Amino acid sequence: MPMPETAASPQVLGQLEALAADLKDRGFTTKITPYGRYPSVDVVNSAASRLSEQVYAALAPDGAVWFWWSWAERIAPIGEPGAAAATIARVLAAPHAVAERP
Repeated sequence: MPMPETAASPQVLGQLEALAADLKDRGFTTKITPYGRYPSVDVVNSAASRLSEQVYAALAPDGAVWFWWSWAERIAPIGEPGAAAATIARVLAAPHAVAERP
């Protein structure tokens, strides 16, 4: 079943901005896209650009707004941008063993 559309309300956009700022502080490059079907933030690992993701804000079936991975898995409630940033940073981290391979 497709998720209902989420309006790009000022509150949702504010939380996306907080998420983007937290991720920037962690060394990621971010770009907010406030328009389209779902407002989103593109996240790129600055040290390994192949590690990237588009995180979007959308309603869950219960009506709560969440941050979501591009594969439609929940990350964290919209009111917890710090928790979402920590999870995203962990998933998009470039382990030294992988990053330093010849």
